[in-house]
Amino acid sequence: MNAVITEPTTGRPARPPLSHGDSGLDWPKTIEESVLGSMLIMPKTVPIALEILKPSDFFLPSHGAMFATIQNLHDEDVVIDPFSVADRLKDDCPEDACDTNYLLFLTGLPTVASDIRHLAEILKRQALEREARKTSELYLSGAIGMGELHSTVADLLERGAPSCSPVITLSELLSSAPAEPEW
Repeated sequence: MNAVITEPTTGRPARPPLSHGDSGLDWPKTIEESVLGSMLIMPKTVPIALEILKPSDFFLPSHGAMFATIQNLHDEDVVIDPFSVADRLKDDCPEDACDTNYLLFLTGLPTVASDIRHLAEILKRQALEREARKTSELYLSGAIGMGELHSTVADLLERGAPSCSPVITLSELLSSAPAEPEW
């Protein structure tokens, strides 16, 4: 039998810390939750978040699934609330975190509608940084060549990625890379 651990200040069930592997990057869990929670209770925040983010920008697959579901409901002009989202997610969510109780938990997080753009931009920046790190790791391991590295880095920079990765700056990576052999 599992004991329920509650947060001392709120009495709500505590969420266990979720590992983000060895990515070396901070995972903005509370920011992801705040964005989703505000989208569930403040309809005017939905278009702002949809303008900036996409489902793959979320670290957790379940958060990406929630975002995609909210996006679909918005596109279909269906009321967005924890119940409509949970109903759509019941068969498609990659984790157990997509139930109505978790969605209701998200709506209880302190969120200000005016912060949604700022929070979404933080999530986008984090997603781009993760992608930049993954690209540099793929190149350094030999999994991708110089041509793919150049096109991926150009795409990342065009989409607003910072000019450096937690592993190596993108400029250093391009300048230090050996020339790709001509076959």
